[in-house]
Amino acid sequence: MQLFSELGLWGLGLSAFLAATILPLSSELVLSALLLAGENPLAVIIIATFGNVLGSIVNYLIGRWGADSMLHHWFKLSQQQTDKAEQHFNRYGTWSLLIARPISIKCNLNQHA
Repeated sequence: MQLFSELGLWGLGLSAFLAATILPLSSELVLSALLLAGENPLAVIIIATFGNVLGSIVNYLIGRWGADSMLHHWFKLSQQQTDKAEQHFNRYGTWSLLIARPISIKCNLNQHA
């Protein structure tokens, strides 16, 4: 996270983009560091929002056109694992996503502690 903070607003945009995709990053840490360093709050919010929206668009496109091949090839997940995840989502819907995000942030914070 320090590298992103050192890159200033560019680092914030990049960290927000990556955090909104499949990587478990906490762009909130970079955002906070830049605000504490005296960066313009409006610029920080705009850049973080822009990076996050772009990352979300990438996630959508991956899910729309390449999720299965990516999950099986890059992440070495079995068909059984992806079927189980899909069943979990079908059962709990968006609530499963609301629970997953804080877990990834907590894991990331533990890595850097």
